[in-house]
Amino acid sequence: MIEGVDNNNRSVTGPIVNISNEAVAEFSLQQNQFAPEFGHSTGGQFNTVIRSGANALHGSAYEYFQNRNLNALDESFKRQGVSQRPRYDQNRFGGTVGGPAIKNKWFYFGNLEYNPLGQAATAGGAAFAPTEAGIARIATLPGVSRSNLENYRRFVTAPTTQAGTRTTTVLGQQIPLGVLTLNAPPPCQHS
Repeated sequence: MIEGVDNNNRSVTGPIVNISNEAVAEFSLQQNQFAPEFGHSTGGQFNTVIRSGANALHGSAYEYFQNRNLNALDESFKRQGVSQRPRYDQNRFGGTVGGPAIKNKWFYFGNLEYNPLGQAATAGGAAFAPTEAGIARIATLPGVSRSNLENYRRFVTAPTTQAGTRTTTVLGQQIPLGVLTLNAPPPCQHS
């Protein structure tokens, strides 16, 4: 809830409105047997109170920063065979200002935040591709398109090790397969 108003998006799990950390004056979490005024929620009720103006002019400038060089490698990437930290660049910055519109009667408060986020996505499941040894074996097969093979080598980094005993058959030959590292960047997200 924000200022006593329900902030649950019922079409998907999550909030309707995201509130900047700098705009929060108070935050509380109620668990289990809370009053009926909090409605339909189970397990916990999050309550947020927004900052307001005051008789004195006040404000802040801020930045929250994290990226792939500061974060550890996520377990979901490790399971995919990714050994380097994939792209995750978030640089939230903004400012707040509050003060009196009419002293002792009417106040204002504003917050502006820019939140660019660039990240790589994990694949839905493991993708297999010929290992370096498998590509070398395919190159020796008659009837394989040399231009397609060169384009493949140019744009795909072949796995260095075989994934167990996984193989595929190409023109009667067993080709070893490894886990292909896929870091597919989604469009840069801004909010």
